[in-house]
Amino acid sequence: MTFALPVVFALTSPLHAQKVILSLVVIDDATDAPVPDVRVTIVGRERDGAPDARGRFLYVAPRPGTVAIVLRRLGYVPGALEVNVPAGDTTRVTFAMTAAPQTIATVDVRDTLTSASSLLRELDRRALNHAGGARYITRTEIETRRPTRVSDLLRRIPSITLVDSAGVLTAISQRSRKPVLNGATLDLAPCPLQVAVDGDLKEWGFAVNSLAPEEVHGIEIYPGPSSIPAEYASLRRDASCGLIMIWTRRDR
Repeated sequence: MTFALPVVFALTSPLHAQKVILSLVVIDDATDAPVPDVRVTIVGRERDGAPDARGRFLYVAPRPGTVAIVLRRLGYVPGALEVNVPAGDTTRVTFAMTAAPQTIATVDVRDTLTSASSLLRELDRRALNHAGGARYITRTEIETRRPTRVSDLLRRIPSITLVDSAGVLTAISQRSRKPVLNGATLDLAPCPLQVAVDGDLKEWGFAVNSLAPEEVHGIEIYPGPSSIPAEYASLRRDASCGLIMIWTRRDR
């Protein structure tokens, strides 16, 4: 189905300088290619829009504040994000959509896994089967992208945002908030993901960039404790906001 809908929501404002503009670019997280024909829904608005052929979508908001966006396209995992849009300058955001796994009726399965470690072979199998609803970053993807830092790989995961805290990048969940009691009021605070390296849970604030990309065999990002594999159930208690499991190549 083709959505022939306007890309820009018009805004009439007597204060031209106070325009609130959001420029969104939608790309494929595996190829960096623009993704057109995405159904873009601005939460609270009556009409949907779609990016142009270059994956660009422009939205003029009625006022400054948080804009909630939902993105859908056939063949891709639906995405959602919240953007704080101030008055004045155009706020520019790039969102990477993940291709949805395709179901194949008949598959000839062969063991092509080359990892010497049993732990890494299990990781490769989970990634091959898209187990647990996790997002996987494989060694093949790392070698293709050639990132300079591990955080460059994590930035492409739509479900998390990287926040600089005292010089250390922390992954914050985009899907959940952490309840915090502020006096007599219950507030919702940012929800940081826990990090484990080679199956060992790290202290809060672990610097993922202390590992070099060439040291990493693969990464799996679990959105919540219930999705973590049973063999790592002991990590669930400290991973209420999600878990990033990084596996190194030290025992290949």
